[in-house]
Amino acid sequence: VDYHTGFAMHSYHRDAPGISDEEYAKYKYPVPRELVEPREEAEGPWRDHHRTGTGDHQASAAWFYHPRLKDIGLQKNTHWEVYMQQYGLAEDPIGMPPAGEFAYPGHKGSRLELVHGNDTGRQANALRPCGDDWIIGLISDQGNVCAKVTRLGEIVTW
Repeated sequence: VDYHTGFAMHSYHRDAPGISDEEYAKYKYPVPRELVEPREEAEGPWRDHHRTGTGDHQASAAWFYHPRLKDIGLQKNTHWEVYMQQYGLAEDPIGMPPAGEFAYPGHKGSRLELVHGNDTGRQANALRPCGDDWIIGLISDQGNVCAKVTRLGEIVTW
């Protein structure tokens, strides 16, 4: 895969209302309603032009929902190092909003570069919740890595 691939990221609430007939009539290339049920897209700090329109040139990515944080963690490699972000869905009092290195969601928001000492993450592979934190797997310059990243974006184990 070349380094100029990528996909737009669209987000919807599970109970999102459907698109009105008036809005659907404005679609340039509508998908028949009997094949896909169009719904209103969610608004939030995670939504910007780069995420909903052009894609982001990713070469590898990993995503996972964190049930304690009520948010999505993501790893991406867009050109060089792998970085990690928290998507930004969580809001007080439910869940734990992004904080620390993850405090500013969005395409150009807070990015934790997955670099530790002289080793650099090159391919995003996996992430899973671990308490309030994350366990991640990636391929680095020195081989396979299993690391722990706190919910504040601190690499504590590599």
